[in-house]
Amino acid sequence: MVRALGTTIELGRRDVLSSFEYYLRLTDALTNCPDPSGHLKEVGTSFGYDVLNLATLAGRLLWYEGVVPITRRAHELVAVSVDSEAYFVMLQTACDIMADAVCSLGGVSRSTPFDSFHKLNQWALRNRDRVKPGFHFLATKHSWFDQINGVRTKLVHRGGDSWIYTDRARFHWDIMFPGKKVSLGTYLLLMLQRLTASALEISKVLAEAVMPRRQLQRFPEKTVISGAYVPALHHLLRKYELPQRRGILVNAKCLAMCQDYVDAAFLGYPDGFWWHFLLRLCELLSAEPSLGGPIFLSSERIHDCKFVFTSKNAVYGVVACDEVIVGTKWLKGGCCERR
Repeated sequence: MVRALGTTIELGRRDVLSSFEYYLRLTDALTNCPDPSGHLKEVGTSFGYDVLNLATLAGRLLWYEGVVPITRRAHELVAVSVDSEAYFVMLQTACDIMADAVCSLGGVSRSTPFDSFHKLNQWALRNRDRVKPGFHFLATKHSWFDQINGVRTKLVHRGGDSWIYTDRARFHWDIMFPGKKVSLGTYLLLMLQRLTASALEISKVLAEAVMPRRQLQRFPEKTVISGAYVPALHHLLRKYELPQRRGILVNAKCLAMCQDYVDAAFLGYPDGFWWHFLLRLCELLSAEPSLGGPIFLSSERIHDCKFVFTSKNAVYGVVACDEVIVGTKWLKGGCCERR
């Protein structure tokens, strides 16, 4: 069920999350942490919004890479470049939000708060004795963050430009500077997968310092992010693998039919039942589908989704529906009933 286009929501602690929801323990901990000023809740909500923005950018980048085997519009690489730069900036912003949380909680003995995770980390490395118990992870070098900070600095302050190359299957990425060579071999989405996973892992460590898991579980409700692009976050973190040549063309045609990542996710992209069903039909009929109408989704169940295939001078129609109640009214030509 899609409960929201993109925001934080409250659910029961034991409620099962859909693919359109993602649990951020740090947001949940900050939201429930006693704080008369309300600032910690603001910080937790901001962190949730940053991750929602990352999910949106991930969805666009995943879709662009998915359709690249069949598209030859070079100008789309400009959009990929802009989205990749935005992703790095947003990823560092999410880390800076964590620095705000640490200072608000008094995690370090310093009167002046830090406005960036980079400055906080560098200070903690030099002043380990002034880092309070539970926050000692700050006094450790984090290679993943150094990479995020280095890329963001080059892009925002050093005149660098995000350079994208496609081998018709995957996006290679590098930073371009005037007069300097760029190189292949760094795969954009694999890199974003690793850096995003590392940032979210450190947010869990911070969440434990904010409020231990056992204490957090006592609250009847939990705060989660919910939105149409959240499936892309699940995809990037848990399911993304470097695209291989086999079957890539059929997959690209089905993605192009959907026109964007959200509709493809409704159909179960990248590994759901209807997505695999659609790919298999394309292979059997040696034809690509066209969408015969909008994709209807209710409680993560596909309803009355129509596809049309033209193969060998014949036209085939397929209706995808997760649940069909066959009754007298339906057999006589009435509407399909669902429960």
